[in-house]
Amino acid sequence: MIRKTLPLVIMTTCAAVASAQDFPLWERILKHYSGTTDETPVPTMKMGHMQMSLKGNGAPGDTERATEILTAASGVLSQYRDVKTAVHDGYKPFFPSGRIGEEIHYTNYHRRRLEQQHIDYSRPGSILYKRTEDGLKAIGVMYTAPRNATPNN
Repeated sequence: MIRKTLPLVIMTTCAAVASAQDFPLWERILKHYSGTTDETPVPTMKMGHMQMSLKGNGAPGDTERATEILTAASGVLSQYRDVKTAVHDGYKPFFPSGRIGEEIHYTNYHRRRLEQQHIDYSRPGSILYKRTEDGLKAIGVMYTAPRNATPNN
């Protein structure tokens, strides 16, 4: 019995490892909430589960637009200073480890899906918290560009 079962277990484990390397778990999970990481006309650099737009030349209106985004992000961090408020508004922690110093994404999947059509900078898809000795501290927000985003918008 063991001689027949052992090869099956080994083959199943090897297939699972190979599958995980070809299509990581985070991509399988996030595929339900977004497009694939390669579908964008914007020049990007990959960073694990996300892509960051490359820095381009400045354009008229960029400073005003950046100020608008930073003002909205600052308001979000003030509003969600207490993580209980974020949880009440539908944000959920994404794989927290419980270690001091870790950064945790609290994601609102409804808002995250809305970002695929239009970004409302006062309602980010994710809020980043850092675990400190005194509890969780809101340190950042995360926006996701709509699927049809171009370098001009």
